[in-house]
Amino acid sequence: MTGKRILAIATLLLLAVAGGVYFEFQRNATPTVRTDVSTPVYSLGELQSYDSALSDGRVVVKFGPMFLGLYPGGQAFTTVEAAASYMSQNDWDPAAWGIYELSGDFLLDVSGGYTNKSLIVRPKTQGILAIGQAPENLLMFGPIGISKADILTYGFETDTPSVQIRLSEEKAQELAAYTKSSVGTQMNIRLIGQLVRIIHIAEAITGGEIRLSLDKEHSATLKQRLASGDD
Repeated sequence: MTGKRILAIATLLLLAVAGGVYFEFQRNATPTVRTDVSTPVYSLGELQSYDSALSDGRVVVKFGPMFLGLYPGGQAFTTVEAAASYMSQNDWDPAAWGIYELSGDFLLDVSGGYTNKSLIVRPKTQGILAIGQAPENLLMFGPIGISKADILTYGFETDTPSVQIRLSEEKAQELAAYTKSSVGTQMNIRLIGQLVRIIHIAEAITGGEIRLSLDKEHSATLKQRLASGDD
């Protein structure tokens, strides 16, 4: 193969890559803005860059998936509390990161915990819980935090180390919205920050009734926390 032919092939490859990048940006250039929202979407952003741009009146966009999925989209949460809890459990500095509402609907514009299309970032959400004030989550179903107060009733089975819990209506709707948008993906389940299960979401988890299988150690830990007088 001659040098000219190699150069020509390399040039074509570069043009193809550049074209693909341009196409990705063009496809995501027009963000979705919904006026009728049933379940809000919140995401995280760097305070310095986001607030500076928003205060100047510039449009800030949280992009959807790009580059053949190498960038999955922006992380998404259904509530401010869930986003704050995620920041707290993953040691995100609240002096550097903020929680922002996006211009979409969680049920329509989020898949697997990430935005599936580009959305506009709105000014930083007011009245955000201080990170240290976020309620302690006994359980995390993906990005959905479940505190003791969210569990209305519970019962432990004697023959197997599992627990049946019933969630509050608000938390049940939150979990249903997330799992409906994430069918076909995997979801991590954590107990007090520790990974205890990874499940495949075959269908939305609705109704707020959950049977969770745990090993004996984790079952005992959850039982102790639920039975304690601490909130």
